[in-house]
Amino acid sequence: MRALAIIALSSFWATISSTGATSSCSPYSTLREAIRSALQQSNPTFSTIFSPSKLEQESFVGPVEPVFRFVKFWTNVGPIVLHYKFTEVWFKVFNIDLSVRHESWEALHEKYAPASLQFILDLKGLFVKIGQVMSSRADFVPIQYVDSFNMLQDSVPSWESGRVKEIVRE
Repeated sequence: MRALAIIALSSFWATISSTGATSSCSPYSTLREAIRSALQQSNPTFSTIFSPSKLEQESFVGPVEPVFRFVKFWTNVGPIVLHYKFTEVWFKVFNIDLSVRHESWEALHEKYAPASLQFILDLKGLFVKIGQVMSSRADFVPIQYVDSFNMLQDSVPSWESGRVKEIVRE
């Protein structure tokens, strides 16, 4: 193992020395290519083991993707949360009657349950799983949300079959 590490480091140093400092590539890409080349020289099967598949390249999440999902989440959920919180404060400040409170909460649930379902379908992934759990928990989730999210149990839009077969093959 130690010998393999020494060979890899010597190959790495030779590759870096041969590339020179006048390369038009960024230092990061030059270093990355030097490491890849050194590993391929020390282990010829490296390229077949560690080269990303077409599916992995397609599903690569760039560094800004989580930021976009965060912004999309809060631009959709933020107004809903604020409306619920504003209503709660309004009830407390003005000491609103319980029957009016109940009707107001029901109206909010009716208004935001379909919008929340559409939002979950847009963001996919973990959001669908959370929606599935919420659809099965009528003990603490409002019935409007349970009814709306119930379609997540068996009617989520599926992936195309070619992509699923490719994932299974890998």
